[in-house]
This record gives sequence, structure tokens and C-alpha cells, in this order.
Amino acid sequence: MKILYLYYNQPEAIKHLESIGLDNSPFEVIIIDDGSKPKLKCNWATVYRIEEDIPWNMSRANNLGLSKINSNETVLRLDIDHWFDLEDLNKLSKVDLKPKEIIKFDRLVYSKENYKTKPPPNIYLARVSDLISVGGYNESFCGNYGYEDKELMHRLKMNGFKEKISKDVIVKTKANLHTKKLNRDLSINKNLYYELIK
Repeated sequence: MKILYLYYNQPEAIKHLESIGLDNSPFEVIIIDDGSKPKLKCNWATVYRIEEDIPWNMSRANNLGLSKINSNETVLRLDIDHWFDLEDLNKLSKVDLKPKEIIKFDRLVYSKENYKTKPPPNIYLARVSDLISVGGYNESFCGNYGYEDKELMHRLKMNGFKEKISKDVIVKTKANLHTKKLNRDLSINKNLYYELIK
């Protein structure tokens, strides 16, 4: 199992991952630095960098990350402001995914009042070969916010994939670790999504 993170100008999130011990864990972490300024320096993960700073370049960054992982392996895909406890990572590393099976996770959000959410579409465990078999992420969504994960999940479902919600582990996040000062207008990618799934 490889852990795939995307990173954009969030040094506080890197410090947080170090505080929970990910920097000394046995798990191989791949981080895609998507044009950050200054560029990410992280000696405990394998970092690949996209030099051009394109807004919301998530699809391209995800595809780059997947291309750096052996297709026979599983990938735990996470946003940089999300994490699993090391004990839970150990459990996930032993999961034997069936073909066309993807595992998602309920989420615990730490804020003034902690609360749980349903599984987000961008946090999952999957076989790399399965994601590649449907073409990976659609890079038409690059440049605008949102819906690239939702579109991938729709495509997986249309290709016979089954989603399974983990009963054993939960993903965690903190609101103050989110990417800041970016336009989160969903309208352009929302229209693109509904055009693609017609």
C-alpha cells in the first residue's frame, strides 16, 4: 500500500502529519507538490513537483501520483489535511481488495464542535490498476474547483465497481488545515460534470 497526498501551500498540514508520527512510520508516502511557493521540502516522503501553478490542478496531480505507483499495488488516496491513525494505517495495509472494489471511510472533523460526515469522494483505498483501467482522473476539470473526484466515482460505478464503507477505521481532518485563499466556485466544474454524465 502506498499513501498518496496532494499538497499546495500547506506547511502546517505537513507539520501535523509529522506530529502524528507519519514521518517515522513504515508506510511509503508519495506527495505531489502542485506548484507551491515555496516548493515543498519533505525528507520523509517521496515528493514529485508540478512546476506550473494551475488553480485546482487536482486531476493532473492525482494522475501523476498514480503513475508513480506500481499498478499491482493499492493506493490510499488522501487530501493533505486528512489522516489515519498509524494503527488504522496498519489495518488498511493488510486489506486484500477484490477486483473492482473501492473502500471509503466515514470522516471525523475536528473543529470547535467535532462532528462526523459521510465518506468524502476523494478519500479511498483502491487498486492502482483498477483506477488506470478507467482512464484515471479527467483532466478537463483542471483550472476550476470540484467534481473531479465525483466524476471518477461515477465512471467507476458505470464500469461495475463496488464501493464498500469501512467498518473498522475512520478518516480524520481539521478544518484549519484546509487550503486557504482559493476560489471555491463550483459552477464551472458542476456544469462540466453534468454534461459528461448525460
